[in-house]
Amino acid sequence: MIMPARSQWTLRLALIYMVGGATLGAMMLIGKVHPPLAHWMNGLPLHIAWMVGGGFLQFVMGTAFWILPKFADRPSFYGNVFFFDTAVVALNVGLIVYSLAHGVAAFTFLKSWSWPLFAIALLAWMAHVFPRIKPFQGVEE
Repeated sequence: MIMPARSQWTLRLALIYMVGGATLGAMMLIGKVHPPLAHWMNGLPLHIAWMVGGGFLQFVMGTAFWILPKFADRPSFYGNVFFFDTAVVALNVGLIVYSLAHGVAAFTFLKSWSWPLFAIALLAWMAHVFPRIKPFQGVEE
């Protein structure tokens, strides 16, 4: 079965965040041994957010959208995709807002706006995924 476009885009976004987070991590490591670049250590919260939230969580979301059991008896094979789209958009907007709050001193007030977006992403993801989780049926004897 071909991977759906939503999964492909989510995995591409995850890759972008992983590359950005790994680059930021490399710059922090260089800053540890080269004192003039020590200011990169301030990017640790951003590095964690990009690697965990942007990279790992989006990778899991995109893969789960593709792999979890599908609904053969419903018009939408993958369940209510509105919730999936909402989760991906809310997570990415939350990460952008969080990045702006950490990267630009004028936007530090935005940090408190990112957490509600992360909560919306979590709730939307749960609303999408829980109906697709089915109990193990076992083997008929």
